[in-house]
Amino acid sequence: MPRRASLLILSAALLTVLIVFLSIACPRRPEHPSIPAKELGRTLEDVLSAPGTRASSVHLFKAGEREWHIQIVLPLERYAPLAASLEKTIVAAPARIVQREQERRDGSMRFLWDVRGGPENAPAKAVLLFVCPENPIAVREPGKPAAGPMAAIIIDDIGYNLEIVRALGALGRPLTLAVLPSCPHTRDAAQAALGLGLEVMLHLPLESLRHTATRALGTIDTTMTREEIEKSVAGFLDQIPGARGVNNHTGSKATEDPAVMISVLEVIKSRGLYFIDSRTTSRTVAYDAARALGVPCAARRVFLDQPPGADTVRARLKELFRIAGTDGTAVAIGHARPETVEALRTGLALADRRGIRLVFASEIVR
Repeated sequence: MPRRASLLILSAALLTVLIVFLSIACPRRPEHPSIPAKELGRTLEDVLSAPGTRASSVHLFKAGEREWHIQIVLPLERYAPLAASLEKTIVAAPARIVQREQERRDGSMRFLWDVRGGPENAPAKAVLLFVCPENPIAVREPGKPAAGPMAAIIIDDIGYNLEIVRALGALGRPLTLAVLPSCPHTRDAAQAALGLGLEVMLHLPLESLRHTATRALGTIDTTMTREEIEKSVAGFLDQIPGARGVNNHTGSKATEDPAVMISVLEVIKSRGLYFIDSRTTSRTVAYDAARALGVPCAARRVFLDQPPGADTVRARLKELFRIAGTDGTAVAIGHARPETVEALRTGLALADRRGIRLVFASEIVR
């Protein structure tokens, strides 16, 4: 028995030595992927934004510490080759696609991917939404220099009516829609516009000289602290999926206040967005403040529909294209009204005849 016990002890010791040797010579694959979990969303965004993908736009929204939502707008014929390339990147991360869905909605095909990566005890998640308009609007490829005079048209006060969004998308032109926060259809309108290949921005409510602002309406007023303003702007932006920029709704009082505008623009800058000064007052400091802070910006040159009416819009379109032809660029702002849409339907052909390129607001800012 003693000899047998000794053999058992010796065998156990040899087995322990063997296990230790194997753990050193053949280390386990690390639990963490080569791309840190916190970088999964940014890595996918970089791949999608790289030259050659030819996506019209890529938008990254951080939904949590380890969760990202990425929206990609691209022509339908580009989806299959981009998907194949992206799958290789995901596998190499290493990560995996745990679910795929597709549907046709708002005039586009949509493909939804649920991607997971990182350690099992703290996985990272990236939700990819590919939006492929069936009637896509041609846009300039990222990095490709613009040629010739350009005009951008922004349509304000989006968020109350989804039909007008669809009507604007049906024009087949690169229009930019400024969506009001806290409206009955704020989020749906933004998503519908993106699905139609249009650009989306936040139409930011700012205090006016004519009307007393009330915080119940969410308007940013000049009595707010810096912290209150920054919190409000961030909250409004979170309501507008895919927002590329911001312009002011009213704001004749707030845009004359440098302290207010600096607080607003700091949030815009931190999110990598652009700013359009709607110029609701001749004493605005908003555009100058944006330039001083290094925020890409431009200022409205023409109001299309003040006073409202199709004849007004057609006359102002001529003015817009004249300014663009002289200065190289020009921005016009109109409103979500049926008569404005109808005038645009017939009046935008004038841009083609005059050699003016219609572009999104993001292509005008400097």
